[in-house]
Amino acid sequence: MALAAGKFFADDPPKEPAYEAVLGAEAARSTRLQIGDRFYEGEEMAEYPLTVVGILRPTHSADDRAIFFSLPSYWGMNEVARGMTVKPLTAVLIRPKRMSDLPSLNRELNVAADTQAVLPSAVLLTIFNVMAVAENVLKMILAIVAVIVLLYVFVAMYSATMERRREIATMRALGARRATVFGIILAESAGLAIAGGVVGLLGGHAIAYLAGLVLGQSGLVTNPLLFNLFEPVVLVGVILLGTLAGLLPAVLAYRTEVAENLAPLS
Repeated sequence: MALAAGKFFADDPPKEPAYEAVLGAEAARSTRLQIGDRFYEGEEMAEYPLTVVGILRPTHSADDRAIFFSLPSYWGMNEVARGMTVKPLTAVLIRPKRMSDLPSLNRELNVAADTQAVLPSAVLLTIFNVMAVAENVLKMILAIVAVIVLLYVFVAMYSATMERRREIATMRALGARRATVFGIILAESAGLAIAGGVVGLLGGHAIAYLAGLVLGQSGLVTNPLLFNLFEPVVLVGVILLGTLAGLLPAVLAYRTEVAENLAPLS
């Protein structure tokens, strides 16, 4: 974390909380709090306000919406904790000496009635497995959509070539070479692919932006303007496949006979 203004909260002793807070970039923007401002949550906490001593730089993560303060300040604001000699614990991080002790330690803590153990690696593995299934489904859907779009481009270019045989024959009669006609059809197909690819990328980021606005209400911060290095590769692949879809119509245009297609329509 890096500060945009101010300083980090003090490392205050347990019995002397400083009640200092550092705000994330989004938290400072939405609350309009500045360095030196004081705030509290609920009238019962009016005697224990927090003082803003620092504002963090944007990190494009959940930290932007967070408010950070010391553990002694938290216990100082907690009405129950202030009246107790021994401070209660809500969570403890345990690091075993050996990784092989994790399963037995997790089972031992979960069997006890007063404790509940959470194994982060197992939880993350479950989340990643669920995300992997969703990712595979999305890849299958995208592959099907890509095939359908390629077929659509092929049919569109084929129909356009059939309808423009007389126009192509006229171009040939005026001196256009077969290679020139072939190149024009391929250029049109590539142009459609370029337009579709660019609009698709921009549309995807626009949807990500709208989704980020919705997800931002739950505390999840996204960066829809972040472009992946894989996106140019996808765009080039779309252009190549789109150009390939126009190859057969281009061949048909290349083989168009001038005499047959310039004959009177009647």
